[in-house]
This record gives sequence, C-alpha cells and structure tokens, in this order.
Amino acid sequence: MKKLMMMLLLVSSAIGIQAQESEQKSSLLDGLNFEIKTVYGLKQHSMNPLNLNMQLSYSYTDRLSLLISAERNYMLFSENGNKWYMNATSLGGGMAYVWTKDKHHNFDVRLQVLNTIGNSQWKHTAYDIGLSWYEKREKRACSPFIGIGFRYQKSHTADMRDWCGLYATVGVRF
Repeated sequence: MKKLMMMLLLVSSAIGIQAQESEQKSSLLDGLNFEIKTVYGLKQHSMNPLNLNMQLSYSYTDRLSLLISAERNYMLFSENGNKWYMNATSLGGGMAYVWTKDKHHNFDVRLQVLNTIGNSQWKHTAYDIGLSWYEKREKRACSPFIGIGFRYQKSHTADMRDWCGLYATVGVRF
C-alpha cells in the first residue's frame, strides 16, 4: 500500500511539473516589453518635474520583472514671475512585482533607482516607488499604460533643492 501511494504521489507530481513547464514562455522574447511614457510630478519648492521615459522590462516569472530605464528630465521652475528649466539625462533600473492580475489587466508595484549621466545641468539621484496599470497585449501591438507613485530626487547640484512628491505617468506599452 505504501508503494502504491508513493507511486501515485510521484506520478501526480510529474504531471504537475509537466503542466507548469507547458505554461512557461515559449521564447525568451515573450517576456520582453518596451514602454514609452511621460511622468509629471506635483509642484514643490517652485519646481515641477517633467520626465520622458523609455523603459525595457523583462518578466522572468509570472510576477517578477527586471526594469532598465532611460529618462530625459526637465525640472520646470516658476519663481517671482520668472520661468526657466534645467535638464538632465538619467539611467537606472529596478524591479516590478505584479500585485494583482486577471485575464486582461495587470497592476504592478515598481521600485527603481535612476542616476544622472553625462554632462547634465541638474545632477541628481531618483528613488521611485509606483503603482502601474496596463492591459495585457494579446493580439495587439501595444496597450495603454497609466501609473501613480512617489519619487524622491536627491540633488547633487549646488543651490538646487531636493524634490519629493507624487507623480502621475501615462504612456504606451509595446
């Protein structure tokens, strides 16, 4: 009887493993996604951040993804009737966790860190946590993408304050 139970257990676990393997991606490119989006932050200390972001993500499990981001940053200033801006280019990475999902939509929690590169007017490091919603792409080439989050931008430029606050993002996911 013990042998029969052990055999049934082994066979059922083998069937379960086979079913899991058939659900995995058929190619490495199946988990690859590309996003183009704008990020707009709320005004603080007479500063409004506006960022143009390109992000490459790779889903290595059903729930976890690695993120690589390139971002063009514009810090818009408005003080005493004068308006000007400073710009920067940032590069960074992070992780995304699919918090909830169904057949057509996903909600991700994303953590990422970005740092300025090159000869930027405004040198800073950005720490970001956000919640993103997007439709799953089944037969379409792209889907809408929206998100909200909190970002802390630590300034490394003299006479520039740090910025922290809420942001909203809108874009397209390919």
